[in-house]
Amino acid sequence: MGLLTDGALMSPNGREILLWDEEKVIDTKGTTLYDIHDLQLDDSFHWALDMAWIGNSCVLYEAGKDSDHYSHSYLKDQISFFVLDLKSLKSTSASEVLGLSDKELDGLVSYRFPYAVVKSTPDSAGRGPGYFLISPGGKHTKLMSRDANMVEILLDETPEELPTECR
Repeated sequence: MGLLTDGALMSPNGREILLWDEEKVIDTKGTTLYDIHDLQLDDSFHWALDMAWIGNSCVLYEAGKDSDHYSHSYLKDQISFFVLDLKSLKSTSASEVLGLSDKELDGLVSYRFPYAVVKSTPDSAGRGPGYFLISPGGKHTKLMSRDANMVEILLDETPEELPTECR
């Protein structure tokens, strides 16, 4: 299939492709499975960007309150994370579904249930720069001291561990 997109995410089972810029999920033949045009962001949010699949039925995304999503990495407290259930097109805060707050997900570069990798800069809490693995319960483990171009979590997901709505 010929496809022109700003980005696509393949589902864990390899059967669906999320095209956030097209606002749809398609199968590998190009058939639309879910049309997410009906997703309504809260009035305080101006944009949304997909981050990761959670199982084969949910997508983790970030939404921003600033009008220009390209500047979002510089604006603290302007971004929130949500989980979109594709079957119902209902969004729920990531803290409710995944147990990770917006603050814990700040700087997110990779997510694979139930772990997140964030890239952090020095902050007032004493957390130095670098990549940190956020484990269930909020434990932070520093991954590396040098800057890397990309970090991705490679884990096998056990369907029983996924949130019920995402299985």
